[in-house]
Order: sequence, then C-alpha cells, then structure tokens
Amino acid sequence: MHIETKRLHLRSLQSSDAQALARIWSDPDVTRYMGGPRHQEEIRQSLEEDARAGQEDFDLWPVVEKSTGDVIGDCGLLEKEVDGQQEIELVYVFARHVWGKGYATEIASAIRDHAFQQRGLNRLISLIDPENAASARVAAKVGMRLEKETVRPGGKVMDVYALHAQLNPDNRVPPGQRLVSRLPVLHYGPIPRFDPATWDLRLFGLVEEEVVFTYDEVLALPTVRIVTDIHCVTGWSMLDTVWEGVPFGELLNHVQPRPEAQYVLVHCDYGYTTNLPLAALLDDDVLLAYRYDDEPLPPRYGHPLRLVVPQRYFWKSAKWVRGLEFMAHDRPGFWEVRGYHNDGDPWKEERYSR
Repeated sequence: MHIETKRLHLRSLQSSDAQALARIWSDPDVTRYMGGPRHQEEIRQSLEEDARAGQEDFDLWPVVEKSTGDVIGDCGLLEKEVDGQQEIELVYVFARHVWGKGYATEIASAIRDHAFQQRGLNRLISLIDPENAASARVAAKVGMRLEKETVRPGGKVMDVYALHAQLNPDNRVPPGQRLVSRLPVLHYGPIPRFDPATWDLRLFGLVEEEVVFTYDEVLALPTVRIVTDIHCVTGWSMLDTVWEGVPFGELLNHVQPRPEAQYVLVHCDYGYTTNLPLAALLDDDVLLAYRYDDEPLPPRYGHPLRLVVPQRYFWKSAKWVRGLEFMAHDRPGFWEVRGYHNDGDPWKEERYSR
C-alpha cells in the first residue's frame, strides 16, 4: 500500500511503527468512539506480529506526516458485516496532537479515491457513533451521506454513512443550490474601516483568562490553506474556494475555555453576531481567514479577518470578526433572531426556522 497526499504518506506497516501506533490506540480520547483504549503492550505486540506476517488487502496502514517523518495515524479499509451484508468501511484514527489540521479529510479523500479508482470498489461506508459530530462532518466532506442506523454486536447503535462510486466526486452541490463562478458580495451594514493600530480580536466569556490579540499577533499564529466548497442560504454555491488563515483550534492553544463552555457567539463590527457550537468550530476546515484565492482578503469579503465554516450556510462565516464569546448556553445571533435557522446545514436545507 502506498498513497501520498500533499502532507501525508500512507504506507505498509513496519515493525518500527508499533510503538507509535500503540500509543495512539491506547489513548482514551482518541478511541472514545471506537470501543475505548486498547492495552498498549498488547497492541504493540500484535502490530509487530502483523508487520512480520504482512498485511491483508483490507487493513489499516500507518500514516506518516511528511514534515516530521512521524507516524501520526492508522487508516485504511476494513471488511465489515452490517445487517447481513458485506461492506467495506473507510476507517481512520489520528494522534491527538495533530487534530485540527485537516488530516482526517485529506487522508479519507485519498483512500476514497484509491478505493474507487484503483480497487474498483463501488461502495464505501463509515460506521460512526451518533455522538461523534467531528467524524460525521468528515464523512460529509468526502461525499458520504447518512443512510441508516445499525445495531452492532453488543447492542451499540451506530450511524451508517455511505458513498457509491457513481456519486463521487460530483455530488457536491446541496439541494436547492446553483453554482456560481465568482464569490458574490453580501453583508449587513457598511464595510468597516481598518486601523491596524487599534484593531484587536478579543476572546472572552467562559474562559480561564481573557485574551486579546493585535492584528500582527494574529498574523504570527500558525496558518493553514484550505480548498473547500461554500454554500449560501440565498441559493448559490461555489466550488473549490481557497482560504488561508488561523485554524480555530489553534486559538485554544492560547485561551482555555471553562468546561461548561459549549457554544460561541461570534462578534463582528457594527454589532453583527452569529452563533455556533464550539464543537462545530473545532472542525478541521474552520479557520479565521485573512487571505482568499491566494491573495490578501479584500475588504468586501471580510478583511481584516473573517470566519470560514464551510459545513454551514455561509452567513455563519461572519465577516469582520472582532470577538469570540464562549458560552454555556446557545444564544442566537443577528440573522438567527430574524428567522434564519439556528444550525444552517446546507445538506439538510436548514435555511429558515419559520
């Protein structure tokens, strides 16, 4: 097995991988939705035996981060019986320290393409715990749709996400949408003036200590570049848009939300707000962007800083962000109190609440 992406390398198992993979599989946070942690020494020995014996056609393979050479995950295809039918499941697991970098979507997309184009498979599934919102979002990004529930041995209920080869990769436009080739300009209020000497980004609310960034400090944070589809509640969609900025998860390296903080209210210039669950903001393609289409973000598109949340209708991707308020309870934002849906999932056509 050999699959390469821009940042990752999926290869055959080697005996030297066993220790790193055993640490991943024994981490209770990593395996929370995968049956819980394995015993580290037992899984290390099992992996070493697998490496000596050779791997099966359907198996998990180590994922190597190209920039470091480290083994950071275990991904691949497994045979599963689901409701009396033989299925091929796309499976991935990553070490905690690389969460939030978009690796799950990157490698899942590559394995999907390998399965359909190289293996000749015509269907893939993922078995996802109904509480595992992050994995459900990754499944949606690679084209999978929720098909049904199934009860696994032991009585655990799992959601079955499925993708057929004939739907890949063209099933990218949600119901009721039309494609556009240029990003439309839509916003509430005038375009604010930007003064880098006075501009700041405030992280406050239910946090251990409030944090305020200057614009230079925001620019100094680690960045990612994403290519993603976006969908507006007014009915347009644009494919393969390019954004660059600070991953939302990076902010949590600088501010500590309290345990009860489950929601975020995004504050923008002129009093505009929008609300999102904290878990949705921690998805691996959510960022605070200051570049668009490999150029500095134009003011009409949200310069100096805008939120990008591709898995929600685009009004949730607020322009001219100035503050992030961490909250215990959800509080509707500007458009949400005026009748827009609280969640805004384009694949469910969650446009309006009334």
